[in-house]
Amino acid sequence: MKRFIMIITILILLIPALGFSQVPEFHINPETDAMNEEQAQGFQGQSIASVTSALGSPSMVRDNPSDPSLRDYVYIGNQTVYIFSMTREGKTVVEASRHTRGEWDGGLYVIYTA
Repeated sequence: MKRFIMIITILILLIPALGFSQVPEFHINPETDAMNEEQAQGFQGQSIASVTSALGSPSMVRDNPSDPSLRDYVYIGNQTVYIFSMTREGKTVVEASRHTRGEWDGGLYVIYTA
């Protein structure tokens, strides 16, 4: 019985160390919170380089889950998340969408594909 308890204790201590309980951590970009919807929409039709020069590096880049011809640059702030969808070929922003951080943390980012 003591051996069984010891094994269980070791497993409980090892699971967090192996990373099974860790949530993905993304780069938080505070400049995202300062941007308004109108400014974000202003990037449509421009190259993605205009977004990165204004906001810096994205928190993550992912394949667009609903359109495989697009790639998303995701900027995560403390309160707001902006997603800029661009064409793979021309690297032109075709859509900008705003989400609250609560929506994002509530399950939106789980569908990303690396």
